[in-house]
Amino acid sequence: MKSSLAVVGTLLLLGLAVVANSAMQFGGSGDGVQFKVPVWNTAAEARVLTSSNWNDLVEDGKESDAIYGDFVLRNAHIKAVIAQPSATRNANMTVRDVAGAIIDLTSAVADNDQLAAFYPGKKKFAYRVASFRGADGKEIAPVGTGVSGDTASVVVKADATEQLPEVIVVYSLGEKDKFVTVTSTFTNRGATPLIVPLEDDFRADGSKEEMVRSPNATTDRFWLYDRHWGQAYGLDAAGRKMQLNSDARNTAIKYETDAGELQAKLAPGESFQLTRHLYSSSNVFNVHDQGRQRLKTGTPSSWVYIQFLGLWGDQRDYWLEVARGDVVVGSVRLPEYDPQAKPPVKMAVLLEPGDYTAKLFYLGNLVAQQRVTATTDWLDEINFKVDDRVGMLRGRITDAFGDSIPCKIELKPLAEWAKLDFGPETAEFAVRNLIYSPDGRIEKGIPAGKYAVTISHGPEFDAIFTEVNVTTGEVSDLSVKLIRSVETLGWVSSD
Repeated sequence: MKSSLAVVGTLLLLGLAVVANSAMQFGGSGDGVQFKVPVWNTAAEARVLTSSNWNDLVEDGKESDAIYGDFVLRNAHIKAVIAQPSATRNANMTVRDVAGAIIDLTSAVADNDQLAAFYPGKKKFAYRVASFRGADGKEIAPVGTGVSGDTASVVVKADATEQLPEVIVVYSLGEKDKFVTVTSTFTNRGATPLIVPLEDDFRADGSKEEMVRSPNATTDRFWLYDRHWGQAYGLDAAGRKMQLNSDARNTAIKYETDAGELQAKLAPGESFQLTRHLYSSSNVFNVHDQGRQRLKTGTPSSWVYIQFLGLWGDQRDYWLEVARGDVVVGSVRLPEYDPQAKPPVKMAVLLEPGDYTAKLFYLGNLVAQQRVTATTDWLDEINFKVDDRVGMLRGRITDAFGDSIPCKIELKPLAEWAKLDFGPETAEFAVRNLIYSPDGRIEKGIPAGKYAVTISHGPEFDAIFTEVNVTTGEVSDLSVKLIRSVETLGWVSSD
């Protein structure tokens, strides 16, 4: 049992984390929560991106697509980028026609955008006009310092045609909101009735990611998370039922009316309003909790505080998976190593009260499993003992002159049961069973066992084919020399 001082310290940390709406990752009793504190004031604001405010307003993330002239909507909890309503506005080579769409969405304390685009009304409406709206309800041109206050909104408009209604989309944010409210108002400006499908597209490219989405079904909320990059999203339609149909890149969302139809029938002059809420977090457990709170469904979540005992490998190579029965609720990577933190590694997740199975994986291998019960108490504590068999692979790859050389190292486990998965194809220096070393040096913890190793540096160098035996708790050397066998002096290669 922890001392009373440690309990008080933990509760204070939990309170800070709740305020920050961040995944909680602790270094030890009394240590700080690892999250980034926003530096701006708590007001909601809408601003246009310029060279002078870029560093302050633009979020991180490999899918970040903002450019000068786009609009930022943010408060202390969440921020979104809405693409400027230009006919030629494309997010990138594959995500196109994003005028008026949300192209970046992150939690303000964990900005790691993975959204490609949220298209209100799919791509059927040509949004070409934009304005800002402040708390007084007045609209101004999207220039200068924008608007700031209790609420702030970005408004985009698509004019009516003979076949399509006028559409006004309002992206709004209150100073305390942890979600962006998206309200589309469809108005028939013509002389004949119109039928308007109620639908959106939520695009997040997951074909090469560790990305999981809501199953295709009729439901009251949509969720998505990317375990490797630490980003999760949620969407609800203020209680309306939604029909979801996803592939690896996109989720098509259709909304039901009160009559159970998927379209609105508009007589001349008539309007229909559709409201959605978009939220973001560094992990899907927070997103599930936000969805339940928004829709007032289920039992309020409790913090489950987990201590991991016996970790030996790189903490970011572990991930925790939580399932309720046969249904996986979510998974999350462990926090980065903090040299100032006291062992053991600690983190906490939000779970609805009930019984769960928690599994800890290391580079694709199951290393621990335990039953977890979340109660209605505000704080539950779990000790997770890890049976870790990890060794260190260390070496220096050089050329014939003894100079370090960039290389690719392929590791194939020789045991039938063994796995080695460093991350998805979009990861940086370690991908699947490959390590890319920019300086020829390698120092990496991997599961103990025997591996077939291939080390290479392009076709002009002879590859090295060898084996290495990694022993638990020990360092195995992998220092080799790559010999150039094809002289390319005088040749130039480019792409």
